[in-house]
Amino acid sequence: MNLRWTVIRDLAKDESTLEVIKDEGKYRLEDIDLEVQWTTKEWYTFQNNDFSSARGETYCIREFKREDWSVDTITRTVLTSDASYYYIHAALDAYERDRRVYSQNWNRQIPREGKVM
Repeated sequence: MNLRWTVIRDLAKDESTLEVIKDEGKYRLEDIDLEVQWTTKEWYTFQNNDFSSARGETYCIREFKREDWSVDTITRTVLTSDASYYYIHAALDAYERDRRVYSQNWNRQIPREGKVM
């Protein structure tokens, strides 16, 4: 397993980013003869004491394989905000072998009072 937390400081932009890498590598579940791979990358950014600049982003890959069968999912989620709303942008793509079999995108805004729109 590879786990890394890196702080990136851009002095010119007065921006800080925390990059988190969680790579569990490939492993096999012997009882069910399944090969699994999990990788997640996350970024959390903040600029110049500006609360509306906060941004969180995740990118995840999941792979499952057995003999000639394989499925993969790739997800990406971005969370941002302004003074009035939180904004969530998410994407999911699913593959069987190398053929995309499902794809969906979401775009939501949530008022800071907590009501979903």
